[in-house]
Formats: sequence, structure tokens, C-alpha cells
Amino acid sequence: MLVIVGWSSMLQLDDGTLGLILDIICKIYRGEESLCVQFWDRDSFIDGPIRSLLNTLEVEFPFRVTKLVRLLSALCEGTWPAECTYNFLDRSVGISSMFVLSGDGEENFSQTVKTPHALNVPEVEDLLIPSQTRGRVLRVIDRNTVLVRWEYKESGVLVLLLRLARQLYLNNYEETHSVLDLLYRLVSFNKAVCSSLVNFDDSSSMQTARINGCVENSMRVDVVEIVCTLVRNLSPNVRSVVVMSRSVSILTEMLKCSPSHVSEVVLKKNIFNLASKTDNFDMHTNDSGMWLLSGGLARMLSIDAEQTEDCCSLTLSLLDFTKQLLETGAEDDVSMALVVFCLQYIFVNHELWKYRVKCARWKVTLKVLELLKICLKSIPSSLKLSIITRDIILCDSSVHSTLCWIMCITAQTLEKLRICRLYDVEEIEGLQMAVRSALDVVFNVLTALPKDTLFSLPGFYQTMLSSTTKPIPVVTAVISLISFFYDHAIQVGAAKVLSMLCIIAENTEPRLFGTISLVSDDKQITGLRSSIFEILGEETPRSEDLLVATLKLLTSAACHQPAFLISIMAPMDNTDNSSSSVDGIKQKSVKASLQSLKFKETSIVNALLQYIKRSEDLIESNPHILLEVLTFLKVLWQGNAQYVQILEFFKTSEMFWKWLSSILEALTNNGRHKLLGNNSQSLAYKYQCHSAVLDIMAYDLFLEKKILQVDYPTQQSSHKSKASCPANVLNVWCESSALDNQIKSYASCEYDCEVLIHAKISSNMFLVHVMAKVITGDTGSLSLPLIGKIQDISKKLSSQPAFCELLTQYSQRGYSGGKELNQLILSDLYYHMQGELEGRAVNSVPFKELTQCLLQLNFYQTEQKYRRDFLDHASDAYVFDCVCLQRDVGLEYWDHSKWKTSKAVAERMLLNMRDANVMSFLSSSKLYALKALTTILSVYGGK
Repeated sequence: MLVIVGWSSMLQLDDGTLGLILDIICKIYRGEESLCVQFWDRDSFIDGPIRSLLNTLEVEFPFRVTKLVRLLSALCEGTWPAECTYNFLDRSVGISSMFVLSGDGEENFSQTVKTPHALNVPEVEDLLIPSQTRGRVLRVIDRNTVLVRWEYKESGVLVLLLRLARQLYLNNYEETHSVLDLLYRLVSFNKAVCSSLVNFDDSSSMQTARINGCVENSMRVDVVEIVCTLVRNLSPNVRSVVVMSRSVSILTEMLKCSPSHVSEVVLKKNIFNLASKTDNFDMHTNDSGMWLLSGGLARMLSIDAEQTEDCCSLTLSLLDFTKQLLETGAEDDVSMALVVFCLQYIFVNHELWKYRVKCARWKVTLKVLELLKICLKSIPSSLKLSIITRDIILCDSSVHSTLCWIMCITAQTLEKLRICRLYDVEEIEGLQMAVRSALDVVFNVLTALPKDTLFSLPGFYQTMLSSTTKPIPVVTAVISLISFFYDHAIQVGAAKVLSMLCIIAENTEPRLFGTISLVSDDKQITGLRSSIFEILGEETPRSEDLLVATLKLLTSAACHQPAFLISIMAPMDNTDNSSSSVDGIKQKSVKASLQSLKFKETSIVNALLQYIKRSEDLIESNPHILLEVLTFLKVLWQGNAQYVQILEFFKTSEMFWKWLSSILEALTNNGRHKLLGNNSQSLAYKYQCHSAVLDIMAYDLFLEKKILQVDYPTQQSSHKSKASCPANVLNVWCESSALDNQIKSYASCEYDCEVLIHAKISSNMFLVHVMAKVITGDTGSLSLPLIGKIQDISKKLSSQPAFCELLTQYSQRGYSGGKELNQLILSDLYYHMQGELEGRAVNSVPFKELTQCLLQLNFYQTEQKYRRDFLDHASDAYVFDCVCLQRDVGLEYWDHSKWKTSKAVAERMLLNMRDANVMSFLSSSKLYALKALTTILSVYGGK
């Protein structure tokens, strides 16, 4: 600190000491948010010397601009420090520049000088220092040249942006990189600063500069355009790679803040040098030529991996930018070209690059897999992207091979890597995260694409099911990875993929795939059985997601692969069957193997019985987990003859039916339930548990009547507790008030039309309120699809006769001076709907007609009212797609823009929509339970 205290008097010495001190300070503060907060706290005296240094550098701005920018970049770590840094730079700061004295100048070095004519701000031709401006001499440069601090102030942000617009990277790479680094850190740490920079041309700083005549009124300062121009003119070399990386990262952050503006400028500037195409985009062709990017981008990525200090920073920035483009709903040529480039070039080739840092390879792998997942999620809403994604994923064998080389690894190999000293911890963790992400991608592919599409293009299926897939078969890999307890996320991904493989293996055509069997050798099956038992046997699950995924795996196997399930459910020491006999299991061998099952206390059946035993506690604490257990049991009872022996082992437990029937006692109240968010969702799961229990009992009654009439060994039936069988449980119900209470509970209606109407009105209020902004060109942080949807609705609404009638009325009455009548009508329509939401009737006929027109549009209402899991089980019921709407609105940026006052409108809409969804979910769950009760009573009555 003593060196820094004395430094202000040593600034006259132009040597490397200042640079050395700045290097030390930057390393101390960069990455330390607490230190940066302390620095900007005026009450903290510890950082006084460094503040003095900052102020001294600011006095010479923009003469020592690089040093000042580097220091500010280190001091902006965190939300509040970034805001302080921006405010410090944006406030009116003094301008210093070289000035040539008249005459020999020796007698005037310490005097005040005055410029006889307007001067350009250094390296900024568009910014002028007015004539007759006085200045104070700071230092002598040579005999006639001095450094002068002028009595003229300007926004430091404006000066930096105008200097950047001159493309100084040609002559001063260090300054350009420092400015870009500062801008990136500001926009990434603080959303408000990001919004201010995107809209800098409308800022008070620009308005003041125009009023004072410092800049021409016609000049616009568009940060996005400046950065895009910079990127477009880069040549492939190491320095350009670093500049481009920071530039693309800045565009990514700004894309979140203003999707419409940034995507428009990126497309106009063609920053990635997209090859021109002669024909319009044809969604039904696969002309790869229309997606060609300049070869310079590929060369820059190669330089990025092999030569830059921050290995693969450009590659990661490019992948982030492409992902953000897709998340904002962009479907332009640049977006589609980047998708193809990232998947067919980066994904396929990145493992062959020569990385300067080994672990960088896995960072690239993770990013490109994240992009792939975004592509798959966008399939339902983007026709262009769905066609491109489908063709690449299903038809490109190089993509299949890359996926398999990432995820086809055994748990034993991963465990050996963890104890091997030849690999860094970061590299091993990167591999595990890549395996996890690749499993998620495969699962998303199998669930996102329609089955008819998958089977019409069988290349991907063949890779997933083939026993010759390299390095090891997919089935072998996922079965092994389920036992990798060091990473629960990998276990979850493997279980989900195996569940889907059970489904597609059942539906494959032998002529295309040959004979498919998921059953492997006894050793692997034994390991899988042991892992499943360990997962199910935990009284307190270490991972609920893993428990649910495991139960879904058993359910999928029971539905689609009975032989595979039976081999899993066999006792721990049952290894009599050879692998060859297991592989050839058919219906006859299934029956034979059922006769040999003798379960022990350590069996999977016993682990499942423990959940049924704790059902009274589970239905209150974790009803969704209990529902998964009951769903598996329901599928077993549906399988009837295939699983007779397994069912007997459940029913031989004397308390089984008592435990099961106790679930039905969890809900005895008859009244309506208040919608309380998570509480109502939990209640809905409870009703679904009731439905599953009643279905199990109904199936058992039917089996007793129709199937189990054959002669079975008497010792099996002797173990059954006749006092607690379904028939006797129903007898007890009928003799008490329990049945009446259940009927009343299930039949009570939870569907309130007022809740749905309120949700629709509030959504239309939001639509009208936002429409008034969009028609003026203010799109805020709205996604591109939402903007397009609002524009279409605006055209439809303005073409209504009622709207035209209102235009005529308002024009005749001279409202708003005859200007902006559309906005005025939309404003009045908004308040009319607000009155209706609050219980006041809309008396105006035109406004009533417009309200009805909007209600018929079903804004963000879903066509499919049931959200289903990959097993096609209804896991939720909903009316409005709140998840998609919240993503499209970009609500997190509204607080930092002119949209802040509108945030309450959007929040009320989302709240009302969620209430309508919860109501729908609860009502449908009660309907399931009522149908199940009707079924069991009909079966019981017949008996």
C-alpha cells in the first residue's frame, strides 16, 4: 500500500512499474466479489490508496485508457460492483489529450491553456471538444507537446464505445480486448447494466451529448451493431480469436436482454459469413450448401483449441450463443446454419482436436450436448429446427458414433479412473458430466421424436440396440452404469435410457433389427439386480430422482419386457440359468422360470413390500413416490398370467392387503379443498394413489374369479390371508360408512369455472398490455415466437369490425388529437377487462365483442390437457403452458427496463394460470379415483 500511496506523485515516470502494480491489483480483486464490494463502499478506508490510483488514472482518461479499463474490469465482480463500475464510467468524466503549444512553449508548461478551435477527442472523430475550452497541463511530453486535462466532461462509456467503433484492434489489440472484457463482465454480472448498454442510444448521456452539440443528432450508438461489425471484420489469427470470443459472449448476454434487436442485427451483419443462397429456404430439402459457413470460422476454432491461453474460449462462446439463439426462438438462416455447424462439425470433430489443456475437451463436449438438448426441446415449436435436428440425429452415423463413444463406458472403468493418478480430478469429473449429459440426450431423442419417425429412419435405433456398437453395446453400458453409486445423476440417466430401450425393443421389426433381447449374461443381471435392491432398500433415499427412475424402469420392463423383468426379480442366488437360455426366453420359458422363483428377505419384492408397509407415512410425506410403487404393482396385476408367481409372493404377506387398503383411509373428508399450490398437487397425487390401489384390488378380484380358478398347489393358497383379501375389504366397506365417504370425496367437484375464466381474462389483459408496446417497436425481452404471436393477434384484432368502429368513434371525438388511436383503444380495452376481472360488467358493445374475440384465441392454452411421462402415464394435467410462457416473457429483465411497471400484470397472469392448472390436475385425479371405484364395484357386484 505504501508504494501505491506514493504512486500518484510518480505518475510522471513512464516506465513499467505502473503496469506491474496494476497486474498485482487485478489478480487480487478479479474473482473476489467481497473485495470489490468493499472497494466501492465509501465507508471503507482500507481501499483508499487504490481509489486514489483509480482517480489518478481517470484524470488522464482516455490517455491511459487501457490501464483504467483493466482496473475497472477487475473491480466489477458481482452485481453491485458492476453497477458501481458502470456508474463511475458513465458519469461525466474529464477528457485529456495531447496539445501542441504555440511557439517554443517552455514558459507555458505549468499554465492553463485554451484551444482556439474544436478538437477531436483522441481516437474519436465523432466527438468534439468545443473551441475556447480551457485545460490544465498535466505533464510535459516533449518541447512543444503537453498532456492537457480539459474543462470538458463526457460519458466515459460513450468515449469507449466510439473508440471501439473505430476498430482499433488493427493497431491496438490490447485496448480492444480490455474494453471488450470490461463490457462482457458488466453485462454478465448485472442485468440492469446489460439493459442500459443495449439501449445506450436512448440514454441520458447520449441525449446530453446531442443537446450540447458534441455529437451529431443523426448519429446512433448501437452497442450490438458495434460488436457485430467488429466480429465481421476479424481475420483468422490468435488475437482475433480472443477478441471474437469476448465479442460473441457479449452478444449472448445481450441476446437474453433484447432477443429481437440482437438477432436482427446479427442476421443483418452476417457476422459468421454465412454463404449466400440463391433460393428461399425449403423445409423439405436437405441441401447442405445453404448452411455453409465461412471456412475461416473453422480455422479460428482450431487456433482456439491449440494456441490460445484460454483454451477453447471461442468454441464455448459460439456454442453458448447458438444455444441462446434457439432459446429465444430464432429460426433465421444464421441460427440454422450455426446449429448444423455445431452438431456436424464441432460435435463430430472436437474429440480429434489437439487441446492445449486436456480438460477443455470435456467442456466443449458438455456445451455441445446442452445445445443438442435445446434442439430436442424445441422440436414441438419449431418446424425448421425439428427437420434439421431429426435429419442429423437419426441419419448421421458420425453423430451416433460420437454419442456412443462418450456414454458407452462401464461403471468399473469409471471407478478405476477415480483411483488412477494419471488423470486429473477435473478431467475425470468432466468425463462423468459428459456421460451424464449424453445419457440425457439419448433419452430426450427417444422421447421427443415420434415413434413413426424413429422407425422410418432406423439408423439411430440400430445403434442403440445393436450388440456390435462400439466401444460396447449401449444396453451393456447403461445396465453397468446403474451400479455407479458415485454419481446418482449417471444412475438416473442410465435407468431412464434403459426404460426407453425396453419400450423400443418391443416395437422393433425383426426384419430391420433381427432378434432383440435386453437380457444379458447372468453376471450382469446379478449386478443390476443387486443395484436395484440397494436403491430400493434405502429407508431414506439418497436421491429421490434415482428412486423414481428405478421404479419407472421396473414398470417399463413389466409393460414391455416380461422376460427381462423376471430375470431381474429373481432371488440373489438364482444363477442356475445360463446366459444362452436366458437370451432365448419365450412365453414357455417364462412360465418355467416362474416356477423356480423362491424369494428371500433380500429380494426386490421384499424391498417393495417395505414401501407398502410404510404407505400411511409415505402418502402424507411423499405421495408421488408411493404412486410410482403402486403403478408398478398395478402393471404386475395387469400382466396377470405372466406374473402369477410374483403376485403370489406379494399376497403371501399376511399384511399386504391391510397395508394396501390403509392407503384408502388417508382421505376421509368430504368437503371441497382450497387451491394451495403444492398442497393441492400433493392432494392430487393422493387421489391417484387411491386410484392405483382400487385398480389393483379390482384386477385381483377379476383374477380370483376368472384365472385363478385353475388348480394351484394348496400350500400357496393356504398362505393367503382371507381376512384381508379385496373381497373382504369391500365387505367391510359396504357394512360401514367408509364406502359412502369415499364416493362423496371422489365425486365432489373441484372444477371451478371462475378460476379458469379469471386465468383467461388475466392472460388477455397481459396480451393487450404488451401489444400496446410491441406495435410501437418496443419488444423488451420477449422471445421471437411470442413477438410474432402478438403481432399476428394484433392484426387480427385490428381487423375486427368492433375495433374499426372504435377507431371511427375516437377519431370523431378527437381523442388523442387523432394520433396513436390504436394504443388508446388497447389501453381502454385493458381497463375494461380489468373491470370484468374485478366483477364489473362490460357495457360497451364494441369492447365486449373485442373481449370475446380475445377469449376465443386461447392464449397459451394447450391442446393436450394431460402431460404424460415416457411410459405414457398421465403425470399431470394442465390448461396453460406456464413454463413455456414464462420462458418467452423473459420476466427477469423487466425490472431493469421500461417494462418494470408492467411486471405486476405478467405476474398476476402467471399466478392465475397456475391456479387453473392446479385445479385441473386435482379434478382429473379425483376423476381417476372415481372411475377406479366404479370399476371395482362392478367387478365386486358381479361376484
